[in-house]
Amino acid sequence: MGTVLTVDADVHKLKFSRSRCFAGEISPEQQRCLDVLAEFIGSCEGPLAFYGAGELCRIILDYAPKTRALVQCILDDNPKLHAKLVNGIPIMPSGALPDSVRTVFLCATRWRDLARMCERLPDHVQVFTLDALTKLNWQAVPNHAWVKDIPSIYPINIPETTFKPNLDMILLDVPARQIAFMPNGFAYVHNALKKSSIKCQTVDLDIIIYQPNLRNPNLIVHPQVSCRYEPPPLFLFCLARSVANLMV
Repeated sequence: MGTVLTVDADVHKLKFSRSRCFAGEISPEQQRCLDVLAEFIGSCEGPLAFYGAGELCRIILDYAPKTRALVQCILDDNPKLHAKLVNGIPIMPSGALPDSVRTVFLCATRWRDLARMCERLPDHVQVFTLDALTKLNWQAVPNHAWVKDIPSIYPINIPETTFKPNLDMILLDVPARQIAFMPNGFAYVHNALKKSSIKCQTVDLDIIIYQPNLRNPNLIVHPQVSCRYEPPPLFLFCLARSVANLMV
């Protein structure tokens, strides 16, 4: 009778990390991945444009030189870069995208940057990101670019935040790791600043970021936990008190 071998192993669902894919010095493994990306870029409907003249754009153009002849222009929202060249390719504002361009590669890794880029591009343009690598050839993706997938509500749509001009100070309440306590300290600082001559604007980013998303009854915080939450009376009392402090 054969020997039965039992192995205990931790199994995790993984997801692709754009920011880790080409981090650090370019290794042979990363170069193979760049070659796959370059081949895909060459197969796209042209003419083609890159969006974002940052590090990722330069890595692709430097380590996959075949792409240089395929990119008609590089879009960027930084006016200081406009009219400059990267590997001989002109940088221009996103609003100046040539009508002939049909495909745009977003040279960014952060989800918020990608979302803003998409908002500024016309609807007829085909857009793709580094995420395309997972469908082209997931085996070509460097091992370090796979990370444990932790269930969360992110990414979520974050509204643009604007501030008043000519301020001395902006008082921000930013999202914390937990909301076990209401931001009473935030309200105390706000009240103290109101009594001073400092030109200040108070902005609660928790409300700006999360309130529009929590209105969605289908939003899932965790696979087993829905966001349909009825706060207890004590929570509502603390919330009302905090709001009252801000209004004093």
